[in-house]
Amino acid sequence: MPTLFGLEVSDEVYSANAHLATPPKQQKTDARKAIDRLMREKLEHRFDDLWLKAGGAADFWQHGYKFDTERGWHIDRYNEQHRIGVEIHGGQFAKDGKSGHRNVAGMQRDWEKLNRCHELGITLWVLTTAMVTIDEVDRIYQFINRRTER
Repeated sequence: MPTLFGLEVSDEVYSANAHLATPPKQQKTDARKAIDRLMREKLEHRFDDLWLKAGGAADFWQHGYKFDTERGWHIDRYNEQHRIGVEIHGGQFAKDGKSGHRNVAGMQRDWEKLNRCHELGITLWVLTTAMVTIDEVDRIYQFINRRTER
């Protein structure tokens, strides 16, 4: 028997009320969008500060590089000479669970984006909020330096 709101109901009752089983998706308010944008910017600024501390040049990265105009995909940080990008995923551990990187559709987009980068010959580093640390940014810096030495 199908369940609706935790109760077993007949097929007829379920089919008549199935639209109530999942609440409609709430649209983000302008205020919520502004907060999300500020959080992303703060995280990206933290990456930029750590990049400088690791020894990287201030003008090394392009910000918001569009690499697939058909899908509207961008990379948070990209260097064309080295064909390397950094994608910073914020909000994975948000208490409301509404990060676009936690649900199945969001994870699917992330993997498609990563695969498209591979297809284009772009090495993409993906960092979660917790990974934006001096150690991780230094790993990226050292990786690029080792590549340049070849």
